[in-house]
This record gives sequence, structure tokens and C-alpha cells, in this order.
Amino acid sequence: KASVSATGYGQSLLDQPAAKSLTETDVFQTAYKPVELGGKDVKTFQQNLKKYAGYTGVPGFGEYTGYVSCDLAIVGLKGAGKNPTREGWVDAIRTTNGGIYDNAGLTCGPRNFSKENFGKVTTTSCLWYVNLKNGKWNVLFKGKPATGKIVGDPKLIEQYESNSGGVTTTTAAPAS
Repeated sequence: KASVSATGYGQSLLDQPAAKSLTETDVFQTAYKPVELGGKDVKTFQQNLKKYAGYTGVPGFGEYTGYVSCDLAIVGLKGAGKNPTREGWVDAIRTTNGGIYDNAGLTCGPRNFSKENFGKVTTTSCLWYVNLKNGKWNVLFKGKPATGKIVGDPKLIEQYESNSGGVTTTTAAPAS
């Protein structure tokens, strides 16, 4: 048995006195690749955090999300050309690499921003699980992410998989 928290991975928890009371059965999930696993994309991420933000600790949800969001914005700006417009930026995100964005290499898989995928949601999940061991983050399951299929009301899932409606957005659907 374990207590599983949806967030908490990062330096901010390590720095709290409460971290000393956590046991190996206090487990945290993260949709982003833990830095303890290393790799080219993690190294680039950490180098950029240090260079541009002076940050050297274990990044948490905010650092990961901010970094990936800025990386996606840069993809759009590069693709939008010399005089980018809002429409050009969106079009660039939807068409660069076929609309497939790799989340700066920090997640289990890419996101599909193509026009064809507009309004659809993924029905799979992929998370890493970590706990604290000797005051440091320890990646569980030998560093392998846990994957699975989202479950729930089959009609509702089908509605979102097929893009047949029910999705609230803040922007208009892309032109066909």
C-alpha cells in the first residue's frame, strides 16, 4: 500500500522540513521525465534552467511546464516566419512536424496539435512514479514510466476520441 500524490516532485518539497517525515510508501507521480533518469533532453533542460534562470535544483511541475510551454512557443515563432502573426503562429504549431510536438523530449510521448486532431483528447496516460529515499528522489519501476488507458464512461470517451463535440475551447476551430 502507498499514499500517491499527483504532484510534489521537485526541489521545493526536498527543502521542506516535512520531507523528513515521508517514507518510501509516500509516492509522487510526474508526467515529466525525472531528472534523475538523465539523457540528452534532460541535460539540455537543466543547462537552460541554470543559464537563463539560475536554477540548479530538482525542477518541479512549474519549471517543467514553463519550459515546455516556452519551447512550444518558440516552435510556433520559428515556423511563423520573420513577421509572425497570431494566425501564423498557430498554423506553424499545427503544421511543424505534422503538428506533432515532442514536449522538449521531457514526456513519454508527443502531443498532436494538427488540425485533424483539434478537439480530441488522448485516452492513454503515462506517468513516472518517485519517492524519497535517503533525502533524494528515487525513480520507481527501474525508471520505466507506467502507462495505461484512461477509463470511464465509454460514450463520453468515444465522443472526445472522435471529435464529435463536447469540447469547450477558447479559440475557434481551425479552418478545414
